[in-house]
Amino acid sequence: MSRYAAHSSSSSLSATRCCPRHAESAGRVQPEQAQPGGQVRRHRGPRHRACRARPLAAAARAPRDAGRQGPANVVDLTISGRQLRLFHASPRGVHVRVRRTDPDEQLLAMFENTPFTRDRAHPDVVGYGDIHEAFVRNLPMKTLFNVGSVGNPLDTPEASYAIVEGRRGARGGRSSFGILLARVPYDVDRAIQDAVAAGMPDLEPYARELRTAQYRAAAEFAAEREALRASHPMSGNMDDRQPVDCVACIVLSSHHVLVEKRASTKTVVPGVLALPGGHVEAGESPEEALRRELKEELGIVATHAAPVCTLLHQSEELRRLHYFAVTEWDGEIQCREAETLIWIPAGARHWLDLDVDRVAMERYLGGTPV
Repeated sequence: MSRYAAHSSSSSLSATRCCPRHAESAGRVQPEQAQPGGQVRRHRGPRHRACRARPLAAAARAPRDAGRQGPANVVDLTISGRQLRLFHASPRGVHVRVRRTDPDEQLLAMFENTPFTRDRAHPDVVGYGDIHEAFVRNLPMKTLFNVGSVGNPLDTPEASYAIVEGRRGARGGRSSFGILLARVPYDVDRAIQDAVAAGMPDLEPYARELRTAQYRAAAEFAAEREALRASHPMSGNMDDRQPVDCVACIVLSSHHVLVEKRASTKTVVPGVLALPGGHVEAGESPEEALRRELKEELGIVATHAAPVCTLLHQSEELRRLHYFAVTEWDGEIQCREAETLIWIPAGARHWLDLDVDRVAMERYLGGTPV
């Protein structure tokens, strides 16, 4: 019987194999042991010098050009007759965030093969990091788990990691298999002191996150979301018109998002800095409209797009906006309809003029679910 300890730092998901005798000491994977690049130090407890942690998986690294993205660092193992897959965020890329509260169809999509994972055996069990919230979720014939975080947990102020217990390989069919989520208390004050000594920017919100395990923008985002909903409630007091369906694109490359300055001749929100998109035409699905708008406005063909959220927005018309994250495409981006195109840092949502776009970006980057 073997046990594997999986943990996530702020930028990586790693798994290490522990000898059965010392698996209970897997708590040695402390925050200070997580190394850049997903490496883990050798266990050096006084009684465990012979127990070497063997790195099995490194981080799913962001590609230099997400438009020509290659396969990620994805690890596939066979444990107790089950196919186990590990990656950082999702099979669609490091920028596509999936939470335990997302619809089942989005959770089941975590088990799909994509160009990001290559064409491999479909997994029965998937483990990932990214969202800093540990959980295990049973789905029809599948199991999804998140290892949480060792350095910046956002569910409880303790480091977390996962232990997968089973027999390596598939001999004799399925056998005993288990997933354990472990919590490790650590010295939060010392971690904050280290951040002070290092001159870390935005120190106060970081320290508050470590002490409370609450995302630093959660309150701001919740207030913004409520203001957005209050400005156009789903009731008949706005007017009797049905919302107009539209699509909007979160196009990502190298941790940057493509935004457009809308032409002053546009009838809807002219001249603003916004995410690209347009109306869903009669007979189109949102996915079909997304493909058409990308071709018409940017000259590209999306090869990888995933839904993010759907929001209402009142401007010159009441719009129902379907947001999609586009992480892979064919063709070179061209400015065909906007006044200009700009790449902004993915976290700089305050650059966007429309509150609805800022809410969508916050939802994508991991704020409170909309």
